[in-house]
Amino acid sequence: MRRLKEEMKTHITDEKAEKLLRELISTPSPSGRENEIAEIIAEELESRGLETERMRVPGCGSFNLLCRIGDGGETLILNSHMDTVPPHEMEHPYEVRIENGVLYGRGACDAKGGLAAMILAAEELADVEAENMLLLTFVVDEENQGMGTITLLLRGVRGDAAIVCEPTDLKLCTAQ
Repeated sequence: MRRLKEEMKTHITDEKAEKLLRELISTPSPSGRENEIAEIIAEELESRGLETERMRVPGCGSFNLLCRIGDGGETLILNSHMDTVPPHEMEHPYEVRIENGVLYGRGACDAKGGLAAMILAAEELADVEAENMLLLTFVVDEENQGMGTITLLLRGVRGDAAIVCEPTDLKLCTAQ
């Protein structure tokens, strides 16, 4: 762990995180329409030299996005979903506003904040030589039937441990 800390270059700033989160929130991604945000995420990761994989999800018209960092040992999965619930009656759902230091917009908490955290973590780890693998899984259809995650499992995507970037009010959840 010490070696990992020594190799990491902390380039994550509040401004960078906010800019990325603003872009994600301003991109509508209700269930079934996640491809645009998936491409934004892919471009962000690929611009840092990371390879991505698009995995079609049957019956959804959208695709999961995977990104692997490292190539051996144990696998830690970071997972979040790209879809949001529809805006319904929400006024200006894709406009970001900040009130008392809290950022608001459709999906800010569930789960575009988690997406931004995953992207920034991947960028930070992109050049670190690790003996294990970090697998980022950006899935579709979580707000409906969970077909994105089901597709991952049916295609044999597995890890030794996983962190799911769902809002839990900072409470540890070992299952859902």
